[in-house]
Amino acid sequence: MIAIIGSHPAAASLRSVGEVLTKAGEAVEFWDETRPEPGMVPMLADEDAALEGVAGYYEWWRDHCCAGGQVNPIGPWAPEGMPSTEVARRWIAHWMRKVERHRPRVVVTWGSVHLPSRAALRALGRLHGREGETRGVCIEEGLFPAREGRSLMIDAGASYYEGWAIERAIMDFRAAGGSLGGAERKARLDEYASWWRGNRRTKHEAHVGDAELPDKWYWSYSNLVVFGQVPWDAAVWAADPAGHAWGRMVQEARREREVWFKPHPRWPHNPTGLPSLPADASIHRLLPRMRGGAAVSSGVIYELALAEVPVAAYGQIKCPSSRGLVWSLEDLDTWEDSWLQGARWDLLGWLIHEYQATTADPGRLVARIHGEW
Repeated sequence: MIAIIGSHPAAASLRSVGEVLTKAGEAVEFWDETRPEPGMVPMLADEDAALEGVAGYYEWWRDHCCAGGQVNPIGPWAPEGMPSTEVARRWIAHWMRKVERHRPRVVVTWGSVHLPSRAALRALGRLHGREGETRGVCIEEGLFPAREGRSLMIDAGASYYEGWAIERAIMDFRAAGGSLGGAERKARLDEYASWWRGNRRTKHEAHVGDAELPDKWYWSYSNLVVFGQVPWDAAVWAADPAGHAWGRMVQEARREREVWFKPHPRWPHNPTGLPSLPADASIHRLLPRMRGGAAVSSGVIYELALAEVPVAAYGQIKCPSSRGLVWSLEDLDTWEDSWLQGARWDLLGWLIHEYQATTADPGRLVARIHGEW
């Protein structure tokens, strides 16, 4: 049985995935509790570190960016005056009891930072090694859209933005006999890239339009664009929790010529002082007149790499995406290095065609959830 933790703002997305799994013949249960059940809350080994790890994103969110109307990541149950670590402890105990009672083969969450979901993953870690061990899986929206169906990223134990999840996925893929390179894979990637550009596809296409760009943008074919992110994005928390990378990126950008700031389409603000582009402008409007880009940990890093536009990644990207990337605007002139090019193509081809799964292929989606390649 596959148990899906539905007490999450993305519950509708999880239910749509559950429907695909059910049609593929999987037994699925939705665990959508809005509060932990009452009962004994045992002390946990290494409790302080464990609870701080579960509550960590919430504490960062509260201290750094508790604004903008986003969903509170502590979840629907937060009694007044109760520390977030105590909320975490009760959720962990709740999920431990439930997993031991029902013994699902897999527990699925959307992401790994919403506190009830994170507690479920930590509960599985506490039960690790017991008979009938349950696998924990995190699902997120794919970095690149699929030609058919919905594109999904699937990771074991933690989402792609933390805990070196993608690196572990590559190791598992290779252990199963997979290879990242090869002429056939490169041809398949080229075909996808042509489709992606020709159809002007992007991860956030529901939030972008055909916004007109400032007249000055068209004065040059060598514009440099710094890309913003949603401040409370878990990928920001994982890659740049203190904001140092962001500060360095903006400081270096101010020394460049023909530089612009592109706000995220879901957070249309410009805190940099750089000339601003419309937040809802499609990346495909920008590509023809760009000489390079920069971001902390945004998915646009991968989009620019696919479009063969040099891009600097400033954050601590916890995956082998370090292959083929540069880490500063000052290093963009090394982008054409042949080793970097080959590494980029290998990674992008694997990300799009192996790591991501799609709802249009239920069999492969089920296999990925069960840890098979």
